Amino acid sequence: MVKLGIFVMLYSIAIAMKVVCGIAESLKEGEQWFRDKISTNKAEQKVTKLHFYFQEFRGYTTDVVAQANSSATSPTFFGATFMMDDPLTVGPSQTSKETSTMEALSLFWPPTQ
Repeated sequence: MVKLGIFVMLYSIAIAMKVVCGIAESLKEGEQWFRDKISTNKAEQKVTKLHFYFQEFRGYTTDVVAQANSSATSPTFFGATFMMDDPLTVGPSQTSKETSTMEALSLFWPPTQ
């Protein structure tokens, strides 16, 4: 059973790597297509790329909004649903300037055995 778990984990990592590489390639292709095809004007167009960083750390709102009867005693929080209201920052550091807040929903389930 342990060998199966290791196999599934390695297989998942391999698939995830292919997906991430594919997304990166498709983004580059999409940007190139946009530059080549959509541009109706030969003058240089101004493009703005926005990056926001969702920070999860103590001191901000994270509340349980739903849970199973056994969630409170479960070490994996199985069946618990959390709602978060955490800051968006301009950089990856937690000390970066806060621009806004973002609400998110987080669900917990145990790993496959």
